[in-house]
Amino acid sequence: MPVALVVAEKSLMRAINKEQDPVSLWAEATHTEPNEMTIICSVCDASYGKQYAVFATLYLPTLWSTGSKEKLQQGLALALSQYFHVSIEHVFVVTNSVKSGDALENGRVITW
Repeated sequence: MPVALVVAEKSLMRAINKEQDPVSLWAEATHTEPNEMTIICSVCDASYGKQYAVFATLYLPTLWSTGSKEKLQQGLALALSQYFHVSIEHVFVVTNSVKSGDALENGRVITW
């Protein structure tokens, strides 16, 4: 259930290749099956303070080990830098841990 909410600068969103799949890039970078991974992209209309071309909030279940969590974070940053054609230095990823019972899918609470 890795889910990433991604906000990117308008210019980057206009320049992407819509035929390329960022989830495939992420799965490849982390050697993870893509069928349970989700990336949702939106456009940043305004940003203030320290600037990032791409900002991602990654939601991960608490059952992921620290090593797996770091691999998914790093893989997401790499995939987004490739997808948006920016240096990884311009990609920021923050991770939120999701506890068992704190997510709902298909009308049912998800537990692990």
